[in-house]
Formats: sequence, structure tokens, C-alpha cells
Amino acid sequence: MPGRPKRPLITANLVTVLRLVLIPVPAWLLYQGEVGQWAALVIGTILGCTDFVDGYLARKHGPTVLGALLDPIADKVFIAAAYTPFADLGLIPTWVVALIFARELLVTALRSAYERRDLRLETTYLAKMKTWMQMIGLGVLMILGVLPSAQNRLAALGILTGAGILASAVLLVARSRHLRLPAALTAWMVAIAAAEAAAGRPASLFATSLVVVAITWWSGLEYLVSGWRMLADRRRLDAGDLVRLAGAAILPFAALGTLTRAGGPVWPVIAILALEFAHGGLDNLLAHHRAHPAASTWGLRVFAVIAALGVANAVPRAALPSVLVALALSLAGTAVTFWRGRAIYLSDAAIDEKVGERPSAPA
Repeated sequence: MPGRPKRPLITANLVTVLRLVLIPVPAWLLYQGEVGQWAALVIGTILGCTDFVDGYLARKHGPTVLGALLDPIADKVFIAAAYTPFADLGLIPTWVVALIFARELLVTALRSAYERRDLRLETTYLAKMKTWMQMIGLGVLMILGVLPSAQNRLAALGILTGAGILASAVLLVARSRHLRLPAALTAWMVAIAAAEAAAGRPASLFATSLVVVAITWWSGLEYLVSGWRMLADRRRLDAGDLVRLAGAAILPFAALGTLTRAGGPVWPVIAILALEFAHGGLDNLLAHHRAHPAASTWGLRVFAVIAALGVANAVPRAALPSVLVALALSLAGTAVTFWRGRAIYLSDAAIDEKVGERPSAPA
């Protein structure tokens, strides 16, 4: 009788877990001066590229149930840990980052609604482009933030524009279907350079973040429109859907508001946002297996977190303890949900089980 097939030494799941563990490093480096910010750019770029590696390994060995859970969570936690410091450091407006996070959480909540009704919505090209635009936007923001002179910033943007033109030309000759991404990036870099030349660093930073917000919400609306009719045909939104959507819309603004209104601590806020993204990913998978938390359980947790953050916003002197209470509530809720669904993704069978007809990752 043939034995159980050996697992490869390096798996897609191992690479994804490594990315998750190392995500706090570039976020911390952003607060360590110019040298630290350059190091954050290098390490953040390497971590972003590991998405290619685990994608390749997943295609080679076959995606697993655990991998289908971890990979989208890692991507969104990376976004939370990278964009929040930019708002905290005053490089981009807090409301811009809140809009990005609200879209991500709203789409995650909609994904659970679709999963509960057995709706299959494939990830669109625009959604994939959105992910890369978010990642590239991070790099551009770091470069603009760390370069001291307008001349250096314009030179860097010129190099990025040239790289985009070269990539577009190569893909055009090859007649590749991926031409849209470098073409869009080239136009984006030209717009940022124009803003920099006209009004300096604040304008170029804002232009960078504005495009990220625009494509983030454009892809989210595409996802909503493509699934809404299918959703309406099955049954109307119920209490479970509504509490998830309401929490997703409110929580990012409540969390990030503590940084500007109350001067709250940034690391607990990053942790709360990362946990909420992780909880949403868990909820997607559990909804697929009909093991998701009930409306009352979800609503009680998310609105308790929002209430604690609301106290931090309203009473600046109580910001630290209130944010820590919110963090404790978010951590406890995520841990309970993770533990209850552990048989789905932590058993030996689930770790090795191929995804097969699993739905695509959140858009």
C-alpha cells in the first residue's frame, strides 16, 4: 500500500505564515528615521514579492484549505500594518486610509453573505490590479516621504515612469493581456509627477493616495454590482449580513479616528485592524462551511469594539485604556471564532486537502 505523499520542504502555507510573522517589521521601521524608512521600503518590497512565491508554490503543489484562508488574510493584514503608519505620521489624511480599510471590510462582509447563499464570484482582473496598485502605492508613498528634495522625488518618479513605459512596450509587442497594469501605472506616475512639480510633496502624496482609494472603491463596486442581482434572487439581506456590513463601515473610522482626535497609540490600532481583517477572512471560510458566527455573536463583538473606540475618540484622556479594551475584545472574539472552526482548517486533512471547488479569494 502506498504511503502518504510527502509534503514539500517549503510550502505555500509556510511562505504565507512567514510573511504574516514579518509584517510588523517594516511598520516599525517607518518610525526609525530616514535609514529605517529606506529599510522598510526594501523589506516591504521583499514581503510583497513573497506573494508571487506562495502563489507559484500553490499552483505547483495545489492550493489547500488552510492556504485559501491564510493568503487573503496576509494580504489585508499587510495593507493594515503599512497604511496605518502613513496616517499616523501625517503623510496622508486619516480619512483616506479609513476609506481603503472600509472598502476591504465591506467586501469581506459581502463575501460572507455570498458564501452563505452558495454564490460563486470569481476574482476579477480589476480586483487583482487593485491589490498591486495598493502595494505599489505603498512603495511610492515611502519614496516620496523619505526623499528630501523635489528634484530627487521627480527623478524617482521619472525612473518609475520609464519602467512603466518599458514594461508596457514589452507587453504590447508580446500581445499580453496584462498590458493594462503597466499602462495604468505609467499614467499614475505621470499624474503624481505633475502634482509634485505643481505643488510639492503634499500634492504628490495626496495624488498617490487618491488613486489608491479610487481603484480600491472601483473594484469594490464592480464586485458589489456583479453579485447583487444574484444575492437578491436567493434571499434578502438578513440580520447577520447587516451587522457585518454596519461594523465594516464604521470600525475603520472609529479606529483611525483615535490617532487624530485623541492621539491614541498606533500599535494597538494596527493590531485591532489586523485582527478584524483576519476575523473577516475566517468568517468567509466558515460561512462556506455553514459554521459562521450568529448575527447576535458578531454584532455584540463588533459593536463592543466600536463602543470602546468611541470612548477613546470622545475622551482623549481615556484613549489608551479604551483602545486596549477594544483590542482585548477584538482579540478574544477572533480567538473564539478561530477555535470553534479549527477542525475546518487545522486538521491534518485540511492542511493537505486541495481546495478544488473552493471559491476565489476575497476581492
